[in-house]
Amino acid sequence: VARLIDLGMTELATEASVPVAEEVAPSPSSSSSTPPPQANLEAVSPEPAPVQYDVDDLTRGFVASLRPPLDQVSAKLQELNESQLTMIAKLQSETTKITTLPDIDLIIQTLSQVNTYQSKAAQLRKDMSALSERMAKLKKRAAAAQQRKVQAEAHIADQRDKMMARERQLTAQPSKTLLTKESSVNTTAASSSTPKTS
Repeated sequence: VARLIDLGMTELATEASVPVAEEVAPSPSSSSSTPPPQANLEAVSPEPAPVQYDVDDLTRGFVASLRPPLDQVSAKLQELNESQLTMIAKLQSETTKITTLPDIDLIIQTLSQVNTYQSKAAQLRKDMSALSERMAKLKKRAAAAQQRKVQAEAHIADQRDKMMARERQLTAQPSKTLLTKESSVNTTAASSSTPKTS
């Protein structure tokens, strides 16, 4: 506010002093050796115009221009203070309600054990995840072992079938050379046993 007042006063002072300075300043056409006559000085320099300014009026105008936003801000601050006071009163009443509970010691003890139980639950979750990973690995190994067992049993059954088929072939079919020998022996025996007619 004081700065604005100072600025207003300096502007008024410069406006009032400019015409006087122009009138008092000597013209460049006049010679510097001869001083002007006294009558010309009196005619050229009139009395300075009275400067009308009132500091109280400037202050009142400035405050009047700023009063509505200041009033709004002060009203908002008053509302904020009132709401803070009501909030503090509610918090104090809740605090007294909590501290006057009959089982407050038991509640405090239970709440103090919450961290312990949380750490135990986290450890249990970790153990369960490790066990589930191990179970998944064991299931994979069991499935692979079962597949290998099935393949081995299928291979053994196939080998057994092949061996039985080979045995059947060996026992059921005599060799061709043996058959030809037996047939030739039979024909010779038959021919020798027939009597010769003369």
